[in-house]
Amino acid sequence: MTQKVWTYVVRQGGSGIELLVFDQVDVNAGVQIPAGTVEQGEDIQAAAKRELMEESGVRLDVFSRIAVIERNWHGEDVRAHLFAAWAWPETADEWVHQVTGTGEDEGMRFRFYWLPRIDWHKLYGDFKLGYPALDQFIANSYNFDKP
Repeated sequence: MTQKVWTYVVRQGGSGIELLVFDQVDVNAGVQIPAGTVEQGEDIQAAAKRELMEESGVRLDVFSRIAVIERNWHGEDVRAHLFAAWAWPETADEWVHQVTGTGEDEGMRFRFYWLPRIDWHKLYGDFKLGYPALDQFIANSYNFDKP
């Protein structure tokens, strides 16, 4: 079974709770969150931190595992480990990042921005499956876990 990590990074913004998302600069691949494959022998939480850093340039040390989803995606059995974290207050409102690492998205350019909660329905495909667990994370940690 392929192990994946999905990272939901949130902040309190001008329009309420906002979710860190990106779209690809050179390709229309929908609105996404930082996510990727866990490397052989890699700790799951370390993989979430690595994927966030490689795809966005953002480094966070405090993540909460909020759910695990097992599905068959396009003929492949996948276990997705969903993590959530509060962003640092000084995180920019928008930026473009060139993906680092050695994965298939290495060198791609992603445009990051904050999606207001009212627009979370725009997130691509199965990434929406994490919303109930993300809502619970926000409700449980709103005044406690922010960096």
